[in-house]
Amino acid sequence: MKGPKLTRDPYGLVGTTLAHRYHLEELVGIGGMGVVYRARHLVTTAMVAVKVLKPDLALADPELVEAFFKEAKATVGLDHPYIVRVTDAAMTDDGLPFLVMEWLSGRTLEEEIRRRGPLPLAQVATFLEQIGEALAHAHARGIVHRDLKPANFMLVTDYKGELIPKILDFGIAKVLHSTASARVSRAMGTVHYASPEQFRAGAAIDHRSDIYSLGIVTYQMLTGRVPFDAASVERVIYEHLHVPPPSPRDFRPELPPAVEEVLARALAKDPEARFSSALELARAFRHAIGRGGGELRLECRDARTRAPVAAALVYLDGRYAGQTDAEGKWGIRDLAARPHIVEVASPRHHLWRETVSSERGEECVLLVELNPLPLGSILLRCAVAHAEVFLDGVRVGVTDERGSCVLNGIRAGRHRLTVRHPQYAPAHIECDVVEGEMLPLVLTLRPCRGRILTRLAFWKKKEGVTARATAMKGRLPPPSAIFDTLADTATQRIAPAAPTEENARPRVTARWWRSRRALAGGIVGLSLAGFGLALWLWRGSKEVPSPAPEVRWEVTSAEPVSPPSPPLPEPSRRSEAPPAASIRRPSSAIPSLTSPPQAGSPAEAASVKEPSSRIEETTSASPLAIAEHVRRGNEHFTAGRYDDALREYHAAQRLDPSNPDVYYLIGLVHERRGEYEAAREAFQQCTDGPYAAVARNHVKMLEKKRLKPRQKP
Repeated sequence: MKGPKLTRDPYGLVGTTLAHRYHLEELVGIGGMGVVYRARHLVTTAMVAVKVLKPDLALADPELVEAFFKEAKATVGLDHPYIVRVTDAAMTDDGLPFLVMEWLSGRTLEEEIRRRGPLPLAQVATFLEQIGEALAHAHARGIVHRDLKPANFMLVTDYKGELIPKILDFGIAKVLHSTASARVSRAMGTVHYASPEQFRAGAAIDHRSDIYSLGIVTYQMLTGRVPFDAASVERVIYEHLHVPPPSPRDFRPELPPAVEEVLARALAKDPEARFSSALELARAFRHAIGRGGGELRLECRDARTRAPVAAALVYLDGRYAGQTDAEGKWGIRDLAARPHIVEVASPRHHLWRETVSSERGEECVLLVELNPLPLGSILLRCAVAHAEVFLDGVRVGVTDERGSCVLNGIRAGRHRLTVRHPQYAPAHIECDVVEGEMLPLVLTLRPCRGRILTRLAFWKKKEGVTARATAMKGRLPPPSAIFDTLADTATQRIAPAAPTEENARPRVTARWWRSRRALAGGIVGLSLAGFGLALWLWRGSKEVPSPAPEVRWEVTSAEPVSPPSPPLPEPSRRSEAPPAASIRRPSSAIPSLTSPPQAGSPAEAASVKEPSSRIEETTSASPLAIAEHVRRGNEHFTAGRYDDALREYHAAQRLDPSNPDVYYLIGLVHERRGEYEAAREAFQQCTDGPYAAVARNHVKMLEKKRLKPRQKP
């Protein structure tokens, strides 16, 4: 997006970095709604254009920022060669939203008209066709530009060396028109290109508003001026609403009369009277200047059977153009008079591709013979109904009630077949399809684990209900024992309700014993299950590397140093153990940094009783230097830079060779790098301190890895 070089940045953003990845290098331009900078991506070093929304627009209305990002998300999906590609959207540290777009080196259509004046008819027709294709692509996705003007068309050179337009600021104008005030629209300078419905309160705005604006841009490309150019903004709005546009032949008499009719229809006050699409406007303009395109028709046939090929996809110049009908025919009118690349694709045939030259006013009929692909069939049986069948990851069918599925038209070669069902585990099979043959396949689906448990629970519950029903059946009285009167019934019911002390005590004792036995059995069962689960987790799962020790020193003349973060957390094996940060290392000769020893303390006394050689070694090795090496090593370890971490840990080891914690850190680095022999030797050096037990566990695991034979693939 090359423009005039500006030396003054009103917002002072040149030289700053946005979102930690876009370094702004130069101010390119200032528009009505944003400021454009040339920037460079710090990771890919690619040059991009960054457009920052003006502070008076972003900070005045918070809803504007939300709508800005919503439209930017929809704009990212517009992938078209004539639309500028938006790659990112984010917020600055000051709360200003910005867009990141591809960098274009060229000039705007406004600068081209100002430099050359009215453009040639052929070039106007070409620009209209290219812009019409881009607008049709956006309108098909429900996106309306609302701010089409020559300044929003960037002219760049394609790979053929020809000028092509690229549309800028898709979706941004919609946000401004819907949330900002009329003052913003006037400041943007869009009043000369706005449609009449944009000035009517509550009027519906759709893609036909862009057609009106495109008509004004076409008028300016032909005459070098806009149709409505009054002295005041209010007068311009009035002319948009009520005054018909002046004839373009008044400013360019050599224009064909049909061009005036095309522009009159494009600039109609009623949206219903305009062209239905931008492509229709472009084709009508080409016919009006006598450069109407030709007509192309295709008839697709199978090269072997001569049968018509229906639903074949047709691509014109790399873009989808339609598909053949039931008779294998397809056609297009008003095709530009130039060479075109036509492609026909069918799932059962080879791709057909040809370059066709279209002549003005002529009809070209092509007979397309598609060569069939070598195809085969698959007969699948899995004994599971309504199971989904996937071929190479694509769903191709469902099994019937008998669990069978026939797949026809499968390309010959090797394929991967997958069968899925909610109640069964997925089944996969690799198969080779032969041309003209049916391949029978049989797959066995196994029920899911949860399904098996559900079935076992169901049968267990059913057996329990049956047992209870049998026991109740034995308690029911025989028919001969049924009471004859209500009095006898009441008597028989009341009699057992008052048990004597002699028969009540055995019942209570039996219930108490059964409850104790059930409780004891439940406790024993849960204990065994927990022990087995813990044993399985300890032996079967990979042990997580233990955390790096937090080196805490004691010096009276230095400020407290924050303890280094562990490279990787490890769950403690005993809940009552104190945290790693609070464990004192008796093996380390360097004191703690948290609290200096008190006079007469045991630590001070022990330091006094040490040999003179030990005191000299501790004095020569600076505690702050060792702590700094360990801290930097932990940072490198956390970031995955194991070579740098190993270098820092070795430096700490040279300063204090008797510290077992440093050997433990070195072992962790070697183990993470896969150097198990070196890791085992380092862990064996950690024989003292709080991490000695963890180091021994690492040594055991490394011995298992060394002795375990490698499985052949």
